[in-house]
Amino acid sequence: MLYFVYTIKEVNNMEMIPIKKWGNSNGLRLPKNLMEFLELKTDDRVSIKSEDVNGKRRLIIEPAISKEEVTIEELFKDYTEGKVNIKIQDLGSPVGRELW
Repeated sequence: MLYFVYTIKEVNNMEMIPIKKWGNSNGLRLPKNLMEFLELKTDDRVSIKSEDVNGKRRLIIEPAISKEEVTIEELFKDYTEGKVNIKIQDLGSPVGRELW
């Protein structure tokens, strides 16, 4: 049986969490109080990105935006073409076992 044990050291109001081996990968175990503060639950999806600020590297973990939260404006923000005219075609009645 394998048990995961972690400790958190608070330094200058920051929690220090060790990176641990987890199978063939490495992982961070987030403490309960941080999960509650971020309103995250087990199996929630997060986005992870890194950035360089004044020569210091940062890892940013944020709750992922679900597909339901994406607005139509966000979907088409990079769209530069004009309106698209679509012709609706009558393909006839179903043949076989199509579901309409």
